[in-house]
Amino acid sequence: PTPLLIHLKLPKNTGMLPYINSNDVKTLIEQDYSIKIDKIVRIVIEGKQYIKAEASIVNSLDFKDDVSKGDLWGKENYSDWSNKLTPNELADVNDYMRGG
Repeated sequence: PTPLLIHLKLPKNTGMLPYINSNDVKTLIEQDYSIKIDKIVRIVIEGKQYIKAEASIVNSLDFKDDVSKGDLWGKENYSDWSNKLTPNELADVNDYMRGG
């Protein structure tokens, strides 16, 4: 297997292990953050191949209690992509979103 290196960018003013109180340490992943892969490249270090994933820590998206917020987010982030779909592709996406 090829080893994986992760270059992780953190949000400003956060650390990977922030203290909640004096007896408890939580990682950002445990605090409703997610890892978003920005770029993947193959690199060579001292003659050995690695896969390098450049990633960011982002706030998790959770729309289970607010469908309209999720719909708005999808339209804001995917309108360019969805405008390029064929009618059949768009029908398939809409069918999937309705649970078909």
